[in-house]
Amino acid sequence: AYARHTVDGSSYLLTIMDDATIASTNNDMALSTRKIIESKYKITWKDDLDHVAGIEITQDKVNRTITFKQDAKVEDLLNTFLPHWKSIPLSSLPTTPMKPGSRSTPLTDAEQSRHNILCLPLDIKNYQSKEGQLLWLTHTWLDIIYSQHEKSSQSHSPSMHDMDEIDRIIKYIA
Repeated sequence: AYARHTVDGSSYLLTIMDDATIASTNNDMALSTRKIIESKYKITWKDDLDHVAGIEITQDKVNRTITFKQDAKVEDLLNTFLPHWKSIPLSSLPTTPMKPGSRSTPLTDAEQSRHNILCLPLDIKNYQSKEGQLLWLTHTWLDIIYSQHEKSSQSHSPSMHDMDEIDRIIKYIA
């Protein structure tokens, strides 16, 4: 992010990968910042912001609110790692991203057995892909931050139990 402050106000150029947007204290500051950038770079501008870095944005200018969604990214995640997600009965999906007490209660015998099986290299790559996509979703899915963070610590050597737990987070999202 880049900041510009003058007596007329402040503007901020917010960048991520090849997307950028200007936030400012007033329209004149946004326009003058835009002109500075356009004088040095060939840029394509959209007057109404609807996407930044894969995050869908809806602006309600009357009520001065902005809503962020990642529906397309969620569908990509589910289609990739839970392809039958649309046909799963809602009643069979978890209502929390982690099972209650999952860090304070001992593993069941079945969970311990899965915990003793380390993932193979291909499984580790799959685990890391799931974890990375979940990390991106934490921008708008705040209720998965803790569980995603817990699973990220296992990304170098996950067990099959860790895979089961990351799959639970994905099922929760579904």
